[in-house]
Amino acid sequence: MNAPICSVIIPTYNRRRLLAEAVGSVLSQQGAPPLELIIVDDGSTDDTPDYLAKLTRATATRSGVAYMPSCTVTTLGIPHCGMPGAVRNRGVELARSTYLAFLDSDDLWLSSKLAAQLALHRAQPQLVLSHTREHWLRGTRIIKQPADEHPKHGDVFIAALEKCMIGPSTAVIKRSVLEELGGFREDIQVAEDYEFWLRLTAQHEVSFLTEPLIVKRAGHSAAEGEQLSERYGRIEFFRLRALAAFLSVAHLPPERLRLAHNAWREKCLIYAAGRQKRGHPQDAAELRQLAANPPRPSQPRSLSTPRSWPQPSQPQAHGSAPVVLPQALQFFPEHLG
Repeated sequence: MNAPICSVIIPTYNRRRLLAEAVGSVLSQQGAPPLELIIVDDGSTDDTPDYLAKLTRATATRSGVAYMPSCTVTTLGIPHCGMPGAVRNRGVELARSTYLAFLDSDDLWLSSKLAAQLALHRAQPQLVLSHTREHWLRGTRIIKQPADEHPKHGDVFIAALEKCMIGPSTAVIKRSVLEELGGFREDIQVAEDYEFWLRLTAQHEVSFLTEPLIVKRAGHSAAEGEQLSERYGRIEFFRLRALAAFLSVAHLPPERLRLAHNAWREKCLIYAAGRQKRGHPQDAAELRQLAANPPRPSQPRSLSTPRSWPQPSQPQAHGSAPVVLPQALQFFPEHLG
């Protein structure tokens, strides 16, 4: 078989049924060039390991599974860390392809997804990243996506500051660019994708396919591996923490820095108003002070300098000090009152 053009990375934890459906959506891709599928299991305690063992045997013998002849399957089990960025990065380390595609194990791809995006990348070799529109599914109900308030094509840094405007399961990215950016942070449990897209869109333009090519599922049970954003709620709080992490390493041109600081002030003041309303004036005062004093890089480091992020169980790695969050951002949302 020819060398794979794209490596598909699925991180998973305790989602045996949903994972099997996600895998099926990859193996059902039509018109795609040679692929490699890499599944990284973050120490699942359900029957995910048994499923992955059976999948490995079935794909090796091409039996008992709908199998793309041009797709290889690799599985990796790691000790549980609960950090999505770390799990994705372990998959990247195994990848051999020019392009990377990520698929969360509770999402699904439409059968034309990869062929459409890889055709776009072939036509535009300089393109760093493409992403697509999504179908949103809650239970059995398709939820209409809100109208786009910001452009999702070209220079989207302003939109990326406001919210996570690139769904990981929609993205195809050049592996070389992800590696130059240092991969996903491994010390952020929620909104690690938001932080990574900030680093990427601060330097690169992206392309957007307006056709919905993935199904994003939400609201499934805890037994099926609930989403971290669903478990913790208050996703904007975690985006604020992720923005603090970004600003702590980002060396930006003046105009980009102004935009990032404006976003920081706006998010801090919104949370300050919420804390004040809920009877926590001290927290509100700290957040107002933070609004006027955004985090700044502690080391002279470019956004494109490769780095090893602090591991979940380590205070630092290869000289990279972990981000020290301001005190007002160290409480969890369940303590927000």
